[in-house]
Amino acid sequence: MLCKKSIPLVQTSGLSWLFSVWFAPSVSSDEYSLELVARGPSLLRLTGARSSEESNRWDFTAFPSETADLVPGRYWYAIRASNGAQIIDLATGSFTARADLATAEGEIDLRTPDEIALDNINAVLAGRAKIDQQRYRINNRELYRESMTELLRLQRYYAGRVRAAQMRAMKVNPFGRKIRIRLP
Repeated sequence: MLCKKSIPLVQTSGLSWLFSVWFAPSVSSDEYSLELVARGPSLLRLTGARSSEESNRWDFTAFPSETADLVPGRYWYAIRASNGAQIIDLATGSFTARADLATAEGEIDLRTPDEIALDNINAVLAGRAKIDQQRYRINNRELYRESMTELLRLQRYYAGRVRAAQMRAMKVNPFGRKIRIRLP
C-alpha cells in the first residue's frame, strides 16, 4: 500500500482541519515535501509536515483563517510529493465542505443526498394524489410519469437509507438490540 489516508469525508468551512496521511517508506525520505491540492467551488492548498513520532506519517493542518473562505460544495483533492523537479500524485479522493452554522448567511441545506431524494419523492407522491394521468402529449412533446408502484418502491429504498444513516450517526446497532442466551 502506497498511502493510507485519514481525511474526513465531510469538513466544515471556518473550522480547524487536522488529519494525517501515511506513506510507504520510499516516499518518506527527507528529500520529499507533501502538498494537498483541493479543487471544487474554490481552491485549497495545504502543506504537510512530517510527524516527529512516525517517520512515514505526514500531518496536515488547516487553520480557521485558511478554511473560512471555502465555498461549500464537493472538492476533489490530490496529495502530491515533490523533490524539486519531480512531482508525483500519491493519492486522490474527494470530500465535501459544508458551511459553518455559526457564520453562514442565508438559508443552508444540510440534508444528505438521500434525504433530498426522499423529500422529492414524497413531494411527487403528495402531488400525484391530484393527478390521475400516467402520460400526456401536447403538440410534439410527451410526458411520462413514473408509476405509483415504482415511486413507492423508491420511497421505501430511500427511507431505508436515511434510517440507516441516522442509526450510524447515533451509533445504534442496525439489527436491533442484542439478546444474550446461555445454553446448558
